[in-house]
Amino acid sequence: MTARPGDAALLNTAPTHSVAADSWLGRIAAAILFTTLALGLVVPKMAGAGFLLISLLGLIWLESAIRGRQLRMAAHEKLFFLAVLLFVGIWLMAWLVHGLHPVGADDVGRILRLLLIIPLYLFLRRIDGLESSWWYGLTAGALIAGGYALWFSLTGSEGEWQGRVGGPTNPIYFGGVVLAFGLMLLPRISDNSLALPLRLLMALAVLFALLASALSGSRGAWLALPPLLVLYVLTLGSRQRPGWRFGVPLLLLLTALVISLMPAVPLGERFSDAAAAMSALVQGDDPSGTLGIRWTLWQVSLAGAMENLGFGGGPGAFRLYLEQAAATGS
Repeated sequence: MTARPGDAALLNTAPTHSVAADSWLGRIAAAILFTTLALGLVVPKMAGAGFLLISLLGLIWLESAIRGRQLRMAAHEKLFFLAVLLFVGIWLMAWLVHGLHPVGADDVGRILRLLLIIPLYLFLRRIDGLESSWWYGLTAGALIAGGYALWFSLTGSEGEWQGRVGGPTNPIYFGGVVLAFGLMLLPRISDNSLALPLRLLMALAVLFALLASALSGSRGAWLALPPLLVLYVLTLGSRQRPGWRFGVPLLLLLTALVISLMPAVPLGERFSDAAAAMSALVQGDDPSGTLGIRWTLWQVSLAGAMENLGFGGGPGAFRLYLEQAAATGS
């Protein structure tokens, strides 16, 4: 890929206090990152464990960088830092104002753990030579997840989601994340600096990611596919020749369409159900299926929010609204 005039300015904002790739800290982080990306979608607790381990390494590094006054953050890093603090702060303020409802007690740990994203992000950005672990991890993760999804479907395995592939989490997470893996690998397919066998392997990984996502039956992930491909054309694709820039997204869309129409793939049936539910909604009838359930939940949530404009109803409010709606038959 050729450099552009703005690239020099980006290089001038490169992070300081970098971690050498051959240092013990860099090697451990690279190994954890690769293993997490490769196995996180199919091995229970692997993704969470990798997140926590890299975050702990990031805290060790961050303490050293701050103590040595060697940490300098770029403007976008500061914005990211403030966004995370704002998100967590709003949740803490909600608990402070409304109290800790038993329904939301488990969320306290989850919300506070989001703060670990800050040292994790700052740390990973400053490890030299981490790109190979990232790209190979995404490739291995997409291939393994696709192989797992094919095995699950071809063997007729039955999970708790009626034939939909969910891995150790659920079909929504599995289908969305594996599709993200595939989309992140798109620029590597058209990268002439890579050897052809490696580019073909990454193209196969993208295909496996599409298969895995389709077999999960996650409609939401595939609804995000067209706008993400448009974003690809306008950003990463802008550095490529027109044939690659527009050909790769078009080929991906056609492949996705063919996969979704295959009889053994639950995605096509779920899109048909969604279309029927939307048609019923337009005609003034109650939609059926999971879309109908979600439509009802959104109505309950909106009605509750309108009753508590300003400070909201608190973390346990939605459960109360739902019980009230069920009691009144609405």
